[in-house]
Amino acid sequence: MSEENNNNGNNKLRWKNRRRMAWTALISMIITTILILFVIPEPRLALLSDVITWFYFSMASIIGAYMGFTTWASK
Repeated sequence: MSEENNNNGNNKLRWKNRRRMAWTALISMIITTILILFVIPEPRLALLSDVITWFYFSMASIIGAYMGFTTWASK
């Protein structure tokens, strides 16, 4: 019985941390977009274009994986 409660608590903590990771990825994408549009000069954006592309791809992958696994786990 104690092991089941511990496992359930670990599972809740695991999903809470996954949700935080997804929110952090989303907020970082929003902050990056604001910086790109209003702060970083255009010549510098040309140099950073590959890095920015991979950043958006990786953050969107984290968010998509969280949404997919959440849907899968609820079934």
